[in-house]
Amino acid sequence: RGREQKRPSLDGGRARVEPSPNLWLIGCIKKWDQRKGFGFLIADGADDVFVHRNDLPPELQGITGNLQGAEFAFELEVADTGKLRAKQIRALLTPDFHAG
Repeated sequence: RGREQKRPSLDGGRARVEPSPNLWLIGCIKKWDQRKGFGFLIADGADDVFVHRNDLPPELQGITGNLQGAEFAFELEVADTGKLRAKQIRALLTPDFHAG
């Protein structure tokens, strides 16, 4: 028998939503570490979604300010660690809070 990989529940144990290229979430960066270049997104039903600077849209990868509060649409994937990670990230509201 093969081992089943446990996938995180996206909404606190209620109905389970699996990451999919057909499922896009909208969320904002709740925590950003500028020095390390990563942070965490929060979306309806998905807390602590990891995001790395290199996964941001090209126009935002070199930003030197705080990204906390910026809004993005993104797909989910489960990283090798079993934790949620954002991919295919698109800016909706940029850090200067202008529509993207």
